[in-house]
Formats: sequence, structure tokens, C-alpha cells
Amino acid sequence: KDLLKRAAMGHPSVNKAEPIQVRLKDFGDNGLDLELVFWAEQSWDANIYKSEIRFEIDRLFREHKVVIPYPQRDVRMRN
Repeated sequence: KDLLKRAAMGHPSVNKAEPIQVRLKDFGDNGLDLELVFWAEQSWDANIYKSEIRFEIDRLFREHKVVIPYPQRDVRMRN
């Protein structure tokens, strides 16, 4: 939660006067389904801000050694 909030707080267009929330939406097959909620200064550019914040989350996760699990599949071949 702290890293997600930090990523949002670091973005220049996020309204710092409004609360930033991290919600646990669900338990996924391979991880937690989290939602980052923030207020933007220009709501019509929200998708751009979300993308920029996601890149920052990725950077912070790598820096702090947070690993995102990805599904693995076994394929068995029959003769």
C-alpha cells in the first residue's frame, strides 16, 4: 500500500489535498487485485496519469524487490 500511495503522491497532477486510497478488490488466481484511487487535477487526462503512475509503481516494486507472480502452465506431451 505504501509504495502504491508513494507512486501516486509523486505524480505532479495528483491532487494531494484529497485522500489517496488503496483498496483490496479481490483475491486473484496469482496475487492480490488492488485498486489505487486518487483525484487528478485534469480528469480528462486520467488515463495518461494512470499509465505514468503504473510505470512508477513498476519502478518502485523493482527497487524494493517486490515480485509480481505470473501464472505458470505445465504442458505435457503424449507420445
